[in-house]
Amino acid sequence: MPLITLLLSGCLGTRYLEDNEKLLVKNKIKGEVNIPNSDIEPVIIQKPNKKLPIIPFAIYVWFYETGERYYDVDETLEEKQEVIEKYNSRIEAAEKEKKKNKLQRKRRKKVSKIDKKLEEGNLLMRWGEPLAVYDSSLSETSAAAIEQLLKNKGYFNAKVDYNIDTASNNEKVTVTYELNPQARYLIRDVSYDIQDSTLKETLSKAEDIKNIKTGIAYDQAILINKRNELDAYLKNHGYFNFNREYIRATVKKYDSLNVVDININVLNPENKSSHSLYKIDSVTMVTDSDVKTQEEQRQKIYYRGISYKYFEKTYSSKVLTSRIFVKPGQLYSRENIFDTQRQLGTLDMFRTINITYDTLGGNIDVFISVTPLKKFQMANEFGLGINISQGVPGPFYNLTLKNRNTFGGLEILQLNARVGFERVATENEANNEFYNNNEYGANLSLTFPQFILPLGEARKTNMGKLNPTTKILTGYNYVSTPEYQRENINSYISYQWFKNQKNYYNLTPLEVYLIDSEIKDSLFQARLRELELQGNSLIRSFDPSFVSATYFTFTKNINQYGQGSDNNSAYFRLLLEHGGIIPEFNSSLTFFKYDKVSVDFRRLIVFDERTQLAYKIKGGIAVPYGSGSDNLAPLPYEKYFFTGGVIL
Repeated sequence: MPLITLLLSGCLGTRYLEDNEKLLVKNKIKGEVNIPNSDIEPVIIQKPNKKLPIIPFAIYVWFYETGERYYDVDETLEEKQEVIEKYNSRIEAAEKEKKKNKLQRKRRKKVSKIDKKLEEGNLLMRWGEPLAVYDSSLSETSAAAIEQLLKNKGYFNAKVDYNIDTASNNEKVTVTYELNPQARYLIRDVSYDIQDSTLKETLSKAEDIKNIKTGIAYDQAILINKRNELDAYLKNHGYFNFNREYIRATVKKYDSLNVVDININVLNPENKSSHSLYKIDSVTMVTDSDVKTQEEQRQKIYYRGISYKYFEKTYSSKVLTSRIFVKPGQLYSRENIFDTQRQLGTLDMFRTINITYDTLGGNIDVFISVTPLKKFQMANEFGLGINISQGVPGPFYNLTLKNRNTFGGLEILQLNARVGFERVATENEANNEFYNNNEYGANLSLTFPQFILPLGEARKTNMGKLNPTTKILTGYNYVSTPEYQRENINSYISYQWFKNQKNYYNLTPLEVYLIDSEIKDSLFQARLRELELQGNSLIRSFDPSFVSATYFTFTKNINQYGQGSDNNSAYFRLLLEHGGIIPEFNSSLTFFKYDKVSVDFRRLIVFDERTQLAYKIKGGIAVPYGSGSDNLAPLPYEKYFFTGGVIL
């Protein structure tokens, strides 16, 4: 019992307090305001120590205090000096420049690691956090910050105070912030004062951008967002040198009515009567900037107004032009510049993409220089897969071979091969035997950076912002388990596109599978027969069969879900599939007709830097149909829904 008491005391943090110190255990917010606490809490400077959801005490404090006991700054400084001296002597002794550079990189890496230890402490200290010793000055500063936040949200007469509640043992403090917001002001009127007549005419075509809704509560964030929107709009309509600092907002309060009038003033540049409009004069792309040669030795061609320069022609000017959205004669558009850089990047052809400008008068010369990636690339992956239920590792190996710009049209030819083994236990527990699950296969794909469709060249160019690709794939897969052996050959053609990093589309007009299966285990076959007698036709899925289908998928990714985002994020995927588009043509094969819909939704909720909640909802429905022919089976084995474990 004394040991438990000591541990709890240490984790609660009070045992680490000095004389006259108190531990901040909670912040409270009281007051009727139409602002969520999640907006107010970030401006509170001092916060209690974090706790794990399942542990009712601050274990991170224990980590920090334990680490601090073993942390010696002087010893760490000595370690840093020793590392520097050690590598300096080795660098001086090195004869080759390559060896020196390698040692310098190692020195930087080791010194950086020690500097991190000096700044943030040792590993335990970095895992933990310092004790939240209460500081009344921080509460005073936080109250002022909350008051300013309320005023920014339209509570112009708000007052915020705080009081502290000390626990009976006088060691723990709860701070309550008392909010007295008073009336919230509404936006009554919005007016614009634009000195530049040409700029004024440009903005007259963007009423949706200019508009600020009246009758709603005033919020400074509305003005900040509006200034950013106006700035972006003008930079996309020729105003290359425009700056958001030219946009000023004046807010006039009417206390008797609790309303404000907003005047937005767009100023001219100093000592000028108007802002300069810029047009694109020329666009030049160098496709091999890594080749060091005299400029006059580069060849030059013009295609649809764009000048291409190269030492040796490698890429299709037609395809490149469809991904370049900056054209001579256009007004300057920052969005078109960004889209060009992003779309050239999605081609997976270039290691670096640099876009620079040369301005002269009201004209802009745009220079695009790219450094190609390696034409041939190989990637290997070898590892051990663990069967969670059996605890037996199985090796796997993946190989990827990539050939870029295969036919000169920025295509990518890619071969993916895989082989894997898994150890699983037999269903007969008395035997206590293990069997191998073996799988191997390969896919060969060819990806085109455009839609392979009978479309005119102009239309293909206009569709460039959708990042269109066409993928043709053929593959083979073999699976052997104790129960069955299954191999298939599949092919498909698919069209993929997206305009932003949120919404992705995939249309596969045709996918076909030729499948051959063999049931190896008599018990497994008996179970399938038993299911057949009960009305379940799963056994038909193991007949030699032919599957044809068309499907469409829509994927929405919010806040970069699954890419290490620190914000709340989500993922949604919808699949619509129709099977059986090719009619029966061989009596020895089983054919399938079905419709399938599936939905996959995932969400990540971030509470703080250490606490997150993730969940996933996945479901769907597959409906087989047919004329009752002997060659028609309900559903292909691969199209069943699985929830884990054995399907039977």
